[in-house]
Amino acid sequence: MVSRVTKGADEAMLPEAGHKLDYTLEKDINQVYRNMQRMLSAYKDEKRGPTYIAVQSPLGEGAEDFLRS
Repeated sequence: MVSRVTKGADEAMLPEAGHKLDYTLEKDINQVYRNMQRMLSAYKDEKRGPTYIAVQSPLGEGAEDFLRS
């Protein structure tokens, strides 16, 4: 595997050496809600700074809860 640095990418655009990525996979919608609430509460309490949260989910059972305005 060739790194982005060897491909000529600007090192300023790459994550720091200690960059951490967490991910989970859940199929139970109730567990998904609990995990998201727990993670968001922990983030709020820790005041980590800029953060990107991505959720990938098919539109299906339980998706209506996210689409309510």
